[in-house]
Amino acid sequence: MTSDELLRNYSGNRAKTYDKRRKSTRRWRAEVAAMSNLLDIVDAKTVLDCPFGTGRWIDEYVQRDMQVYGVDLSGEMLDEAREKLTLLDRPDRISLEKQSIFDLDPTARPTPDLVVCIRFLNWIDWNQSCEALRKLDEQGAKSCILGASVVPVDAGRIRRKLYEFQLARINRKRGDRPPQYVHDEAELYEFTTSLGWSLRAKKQIMRRHGRVNYFYLFEKQTRSAGD
Repeated sequence: MTSDELLRNYSGNRAKTYDKRRKSTRRWRAEVAAMSNLLDIVDAKTVLDCPFGTGRWIDEYVQRDMQVYGVDLSGEMLDEAREKLTLLDRPDRISLEKQSIFDLDPTARPTPDLVVCIRFLNWIDWNQSCEALRKLDEQGAKSCILGASVVPVDAGRIRRKLYEFQLARINRKRGDRPPQYVHDEAELYEFTTSLGWSLRAKKQIMRRHGRVNYFYLFEKQTRSAGD
């Protein structure tokens, strides 16, 4: 999917109703619980969240007195986030910037302790996902919270075929709407390891026909003096 196609999917009325359409779902509640738990594990002071969207994690960040850098390509999603900032005692703790994840510059802001990327990989193919992960890695953070839909690493051959069949069926039903992507968890682990990340925690968000969705907490591997 191109950046323009993604932008259209998160503009106009879809941006204004984004939270309302999702807040009552079981998936949303599971995501909030998982994010709260993983943020407590990390105990970060600064976070780069991209794509920031409507700022659904603002409350979680504020409760932990975090300095937040929110980046999103959709100006209309950021407008929704700005409305939430008007309710804060310290809106200056959250800085918003309109930009694509693929254009992130590590010199444009202070080095964060944590990078967060939720749901985005569900809308881009594997090559684009690798590029997005490289961009996040370049920011120099010690930790990363990543949300992604995957074929689990322990899925057998038959189960993998079923996931593939179900995903194709789901995308056919979507018609002209952007397709969903499901990545191979084994490939995700291999690629994150190549970036120097190690898995610290993992929370299952949902299991549906065609995919399983997780929130992952990765941490930068540290090398000993003898390495």
